Amino acid sequence: MIIVHGKLNAWGLCSASPFVNKLVMWLDVKGLPYTLAPADMSRAPKGKIPWVELPGGEVMGDSGDIIATLTERHGGLPGDAARPANDPVLHLVRRTLEESLYFATLTTRWVGSDAAFEAVLAAFAPALPPVIGPLALRYVVRPSVRRTARAQGMGRHTPEGVASRAIADLRAISGVLGQSPWLSGDAPGTVDCGLWAALGGVLVFPAESPIQAALKTDPGLENLRALFERGKALTPGAWVG
Repeated sequence: MIIVHGKLNAWGLCSASPFVNKLVMWLDVKGLPYTLAPADMSRAPKGKIPWVELPGGEVMGDSGDIIATLTERHGGLPGDAARPANDPVLHLVRRTLEESLYFATLTTRWVGSDAAFEAVLAAFAPALPPVIGPLALRYVVRPSVRRTARAQGMGRHTPEGVASRAIADLRAISGVLGQSPWLSGDAPGTVDCGLWAALGGVLVFPAESPIQAALKTDPGLENLRALFERGKALTPGAWVG
């Protein structure tokens, strides 16, 4: 049994982390048995979530590395046979999701409005020690995330600049998806799990933002909204409602 560390129910998703949700959806679509466990960062091999304990006791971090290892051992998802995850266009989509849209979402949640941060705090609170935990998140972790976002570059932009970049990312990915149900074609592939998780993190977040408003209402992004709805039924582990 695979143990996935990173459970933190948030806004209908199994985790506030899109990388945890991506991995869980991949496992659901693949049909590999797993169990979810809370995030224990003291044991995380790369200092982040998700990390897993594989059968036999092997410990591994980074969702991409975990999925690559499981693919080598068990094969990929149905869509990967038609359009593998290393397809050049899908590779660029994944980089857009993980190196641009992710940081726009991170910046909006942690560095943007106080209302957005309070939504983050409410999601993390059940997993934190009372009193000291929320204080540490507010006065230690939030400034650290702000520095990370600034070092990466996204945190140097105005809120409007962050939103415009994220919306441009979404429109580009929507263009790649076109009329197909999945980026990989007729069946979901590995990159679709990452896209589903990224969309969920924007759509269900309780604090409104221009990024969320565009994704919810822009007629040109209807195919992304449809993909997210389609994916809910495939991943009872990641979509807890």
